[in-house]
Amino acid sequence: MSGVFQKDPRELKNVYAAPTYGNTVQKLKTELYRLKKELKDDDQFANGVTE
Repeated sequence: MSGVFQKDPRELKNVYAAPTYGNTVQKLKTELYRLKKELKDDDQFANGVTE
């Protein structure tokens, strides 16, 4: 991911929806939900990846 920061050091371009980063977004969401479950952080988003 360092390439993104080199191209956009001030992080002004949102790449969330870019197909190139789809795999990264999915991995981060999966890890977020795993941690929420592990830490018993139950809120409306606690049931897993919805996309």
